[in-house]
Amino acid sequence: TGAEPMFGELLTPVARPWLVQQAAQGQVPPLRSAADLAGHALLEEDDRLPSSGGLSWRRWLQRMGQPGLEPRRWIYLNYTHQQVQGALSGQGVALARLALVHDLLARGELVEPFGPAGRLPGLAGYWLVPLPGARLTPELQAFIAWVRDEAAATRAALGDAPAASQ
Repeated sequence: TGAEPMFGELLTPVARPWLVQQAAQGQVPPLRSAADLAGHALLEEDDRLPSSGGLSWRRWLQRMGQPGLEPRRWIYLNYTHQQVQGALSGQGVALARLALVHDLLARGELVEPFGPAGRLPGLAGYWLVPLPGARLTPELQAFIAWVRDEAAATRAALGDAPAASQ
């Protein structure tokens, strides 16, 4: 098919740094382990698409040994960017796609309360898929090179997460 894997999907809990600091100081419930999420609001993507299951807190909690955990509150949002904005504004802990928040993490606007141990491979990946019959013009070749460079930078930020096989 000519499809070229770019990078995989990693999911990770993210929160505002001050939430983690307040938890460490005992001002809010602790936030050191997956079980501690019971004391916090969880921002959940719920766009009613079948693919949402792979991005769910339920899947993450099950994989982290907390299948029956109920948070202090669920906040359901339609879009991934709403989850991230909710975490940025301190509304709760979001389960984010690492590829979409690695810049925010690098700038310290968000933190991973459980560090890399909280990361979970997603069920999807990012691929470069050529259009059948497309002519490789210089512009298209430049675009493909740019996509490959961006994907390499993202892989480096993600720790070389492989793209999920289809």
